[in-house]
Amino acid sequence: MALVKIIQRLGLLFSSSSLSLFRRLHFTLVRLFMFPARGWLPAGLHMWRGLHFDESDSEAYTRTWNSLRPLFELHSFTLWAQSDELNQFMYDPPALSHYASVPADRQYEFVLRQFSPGNGLFHAVRRCKQDYVVRVMSVSGEDLHHLRLMRLLSNNHILPMVSEIVYEDIVPGVFPRLGEGLITALIPEAGRSIEDSIYMVTQALEAVVYIHGKNIAHRDLFLDNFMVEWNPHSLSSQNWTRPRVYLIDFETAVQFSDDIDSSNRLCSVFPLSLAPEDYARPRAPELRVLVPEPSMYCPFLLPVDTWQFGFHLVQMLSETGIEDIDTLWLSMMPDNPIDRVTAAEVLQKLSEFLAGVPPRILKRTYTCSPIYM
Repeated sequence: MALVKIIQRLGLLFSSSSLSLFRRLHFTLVRLFMFPARGWLPAGLHMWRGLHFDESDSEAYTRTWNSLRPLFELHSFTLWAQSDELNQFMYDPPALSHYASVPADRQYEFVLRQFSPGNGLFHAVRRCKQDYVVRVMSVSGEDLHHLRLMRLLSNNHILPMVSEIVYEDIVPGVFPRLGEGLITALIPEAGRSIEDSIYMVTQALEAVVYIHGKNIAHRDLFLDNFMVEWNPHSLSSQNWTRPRVYLIDFETAVQFSDDIDSSNRLCSVFPLSLAPEDYARPRAPELRVLVPEPSMYCPFLLPVDTWQFGFHLVQMLSETGIEDIDTLWLSMMPDNPIDRVTAAEVLQKLSEFLAGVPPRILKRTYTCSPIYM
């Protein structure tokens, strides 16, 4: 760090016409003396993902990410501190941003200052008092479709990739850090109303309709792949706005161009080339009968996304006491995929319901069944 500070001070002596040259010199010296050798970093995405679970080297995750600290600092990002290999923290809450509000709720403020990466691909960072999550998107050319999709997608309900950082053949993407997942935000608790939950689901459906309109099948469209700005509790505190909901994690997604016939829009039954025994998610009925043969299917003719989206809603929002709501999610999950409604149809029905129901009917709590992931 002393070398970097000396170089930065020398930069003050340069004229404005020499600034570009100084920046290139600064980058070259930092890269030469402070960046890790490429051979010290994981060779592929599966190795990055497994850093958290390396029983032979319990410090692999922390050591790997700390070696990249100069790279992120060069882009003005600071890695969050580590309390242990599985948990990260910040001492103070973030500043207000377009993606995460900081409500007057000490418990939720604590949530915003904690981060537990699900695997070794992720790390929390801060820049200008705003928090982000870094995800390694591509290594040695792997998973370029994921990177391409995130560059393509732009919508109010798709969490954007705000920056790319390239080092050798490694491409980390930077995403806004949000509070909690939608599946957590829908759990009934004191202060949360039916109205709070229905409006969050409506936004999630808008995201699904958007990607399907671009011929993108997500293939992991369970509610834990949606994030929420903040947790609404309109029964206990007045909410003047509603939290925005974002769809995340397009690692398993596939996209087809308009000129490909539907009969040729095929993908593997299990994403990421997983073996059937390694796929731990609930399976739509048609995927159970497709194993072991045939191994390919069209995700639009067999709408697995719709079934996955309805999976948690049937458990979480089918005991509100409002028949139009309690029965709506079942229409997304018939065993015969031909009988399933589309996300656009569910969104239309939900919008019509909200337009016609007196608001007071929705301003009460509800219960739900046990939740199975």
